[in-house]
Amino acid sequence: MMEPVILANSKFSIGLLKVLCKATTGNVLFSPLSISSALGPIVLGAKNNTADQMLKGLRFGKMRIMYHYLFEEIYKEGEYKNLEPNHKMKRSLQLVNRLFGDKTVNFYDDYLDHCEEWCFASLRSVDFKNNPEAAREKINSWVASETDNKIMELLDQGDVSKDTSLALISSMHFRRNWLNAFKKLVDSITYEKIMEWTEPDNMIPTEVNVEMPSFKLQEKYDLEKALTALGITDLFSDKCDLSGMAPGPLKLSKVVHKCVVEVDEKGTDAEGGGGGVVKTLQSNKITESFKVKSPFLFFIRHNSTKSILFWGRVTPPPPVI
Repeated sequence: MMEPVILANSKFSIGLLKVLCKATTGNVLFSPLSISSALGPIVLGAKNNTADQMLKGLRFGKMRIMYHYLFEEIYKEGEYKNLEPNHKMKRSLQLVNRLFGDKTVNFYDDYLDHCEEWCFASLRSVDFKNNPEAAREKINSWVASETDNKIMELLDQGDVSKDTSLALISSMHFRRNWLNAFKKLVDSITYEKIMEWTEPDNMIPTEVNVEMPSFKLQEKYDLEKALTALGITDLFSDKCDLSGMAPGPLKLSKVVHKCVVEVDEKGTDAEGGGGGVVKTLQSNKITESFKVKSPFLFFIRHNSTKSILFWGRVTPPPPVI
């Protein structure tokens, strides 16, 4: 039942990866699952062309009912509540999604009920109109609390104003030792290639000595330009139709996404520059060696559902000492 949403989310993630990589020559890090699921409440309230654009941009096409149903199934089954296999190494994964609306907006009761039931997301009222700075501090305080203070000051001064009516906040923190690097060009990546790379029949068990630098990536995006590049244009304009949320004109003012990924040799929070080295040694008989010295792409995938949790690009990597 989850295959259509996995396929759509994978295609969306690759499209977004290409857009973000073209916008900068530096590091890139985002969580496609967090973004697509966080946009659920907006899809739920969107009507007419706005809804069509969002479903097309998210690569769901005409599967509007399937979009909500399948995300509901994913969360009900707990697929993303227990990502850690039986392993001694400590991990930490925090995902934060919430819609903040100005208190002057009268949201429909059935819309709020459906947000809770289908999107597992609640709406919190804040006073953007009269006190945007207090609203910003309230949002930042909530995000910090939800992520054990690992993500602070998600919103900078000026990110919200008295003209803000809606702010969609999506933030994720991942912490665990992992290794998964590729030397492929961003423009050549497709969903089919990812599936081909990770098919068991195409992988030969090989003992490898891997050395890569410890590093910490932290990236923040206002996703308006990226989503617009994917064809979601009405959402941020006067053409926006969110009449399924509340009466009167309404448009999304801000979509903020922030990710933090830490990789080190001990499974603890990294402090300072690239002084540590992550080494994986599977046995005493090593047939191959791989030392990370060039820019690389990585993704973190939930194997049981083949769903991509994170995409990242490290350029240039810290030195392996």
